[in-house]
Amino acid sequence: MPASAGLVVSRFAEKLEQRKRFFLALFSILFFLGVCGAAANKLLWYDELATLSIDHLPRLSQVLALIYADKDGNPPLFHVLSYLSLRVFGENEFALRLPEMLGFWTMCLCLYRFTARRTSPVHGVVAMLFPCVTAAFGYAYEARPYGLVLGFCGLALVFWQRAAETTPRLGALAGLALSLAAAVSSHYYAVLLYAPLGIGELVRWRRSKKPDWPVLAALAVSATPILAFLPIIAKHSQYQSVFWAKAHWIDALGFYVFLLQPAIAPAALALLILALAWKPDASPEARSAVPGPPAHEMAAAISLAALPLFALILAKAFTGAFTERYALPAVAGVSLLVALVPAGYETSRPRMAAGLALALTVSFVIVQFFFMPEVLRAPDGPLPKLALPLGNNPPDTPVVVSDGRLFAQMLYYCPPELRRRLYFLADSDAAVKYTGAGNVDLELTSMSSYQSLNVVPYRQFVAAHKRFQLYGPFGTKFDWNGPRLVDDGARLQLQGRFSGDMLFQVAMP
Repeated sequence: MPASAGLVVSRFAEKLEQRKRFFLALFSILFFLGVCGAAANKLLWYDELATLSIDHLPRLSQVLALIYADKDGNPPLFHVLSYLSLRVFGENEFALRLPEMLGFWTMCLCLYRFTARRTSPVHGVVAMLFPCVTAAFGYAYEARPYGLVLGFCGLALVFWQRAAETTPRLGALAGLALSLAAAVSSHYYAVLLYAPLGIGELVRWRRSKKPDWPVLAALAVSATPILAFLPIIAKHSQYQSVFWAKAHWIDALGFYVFLLQPAIAPAALALLILALAWKPDASPEARSAVPGPPAHEMAAAISLAALPLFALILAKAFTGAFTERYALPAVAGVSLLVALVPAGYETSRPRMAAGLALALTVSFVIVQFFFMPEVLRAPDGPLPKLALPLGNNPPDTPVVVSDGRLFAQMLYYCPPELRRRLYFLADSDAAVKYTGAGNVDLELTSMSSYQSLNVVPYRQFVAAHKRFQLYGPFGTKFDWNGPRLVDDGARLQLQGRFSGDMLFQVAMP
């Protein structure tokens, strides 16, 4: 059994070396079949619906006007790309998520290129596939800027690697500047990418005894878009005190738990394959060293993997906000380390990397085949079919949705007869008092200024309606309506349960 397992791993490595372009093409086909299925079928959630609320507008000038009026907390490039995708492919889940799919795919290919250039195609495949078995893969089909930032991060790494060694290098320098500029034009936390590249340049400086001024100039030029976004950043500061995710140092550890938990099964499979296939090399020719990356590239990879620490420093110093997706480019650094570290301990026969590549390939194929059938199905779930019972209430009885995230989702997917009756009661001060976060109330109030939403101040609504229905997943992070109504003396009578959500009849005193 061990001998046959070792033969399978060796043959797999040989095929990768011989047919690397075929493997890259096969990866791309499987990747898009899988993520297109997931993107076309998964219901849009609150953050994605906030994206759609802006980017579905008929003119790009309207989109940009809303961005600069701080109707969304992201720079304009992310919205421009989403707007163009919707114009080309129509208003649907797939079109809204397409830019992020392309971004994640780009990162994977760039990680292959960055790694294979220093080691071998086998190590490159490890770096390429590892992000697909982590929690980061969920952002490959989510209509928020994180997939785009990952793609621009991958491009920046490849162009930086080339700029450090090629001559002439004007194209590589331009690519580096444009990639980083595009990243910070998609999400403000992309400024974190300057930390690993800057540390890599410091290591190069120390070893060569002189700075690489053209590369440093490219890094500086790429940061200029931030100057144009300063007015937006200043306006968005109103959300800092009510944001739901406060920064805590322990969040750095939480990030790696979040990121790597889905990779436990592939890691176990890799260990099993390595245990079955392991055989020490004894021949002198087998002991020749595998070329590895220079010190400055390893320094950049390690720093990129440590990005949550830099994100928390930024959050503690300026924004106060941190959530795992803000440091998501760390997956590129972790993937590079998973691929590059074995190269420092292996011979010219990369058995460890081959075992990892085989385990990751099997895991990736299983995940993609799980998603592929979704291409053939329409978006499904409880929300499109939801029709709340009226009981003894007249047909126009208002239905207050207690969680703003669920309110946005129901407003998009529910039948028109129910949609007209849906309300959200906004009061950011009360939200902070009861839940510690009021950003959803502020965001939905802002959204109601440029689209038709029944977002009404809490006091105004309860003064005008003495009887209404209250629906929601009570007890969640963003649900405060129920406790506030009880404190105000309202009587709540349970009328039904629906997949964990509850419907109450409310009578105000």
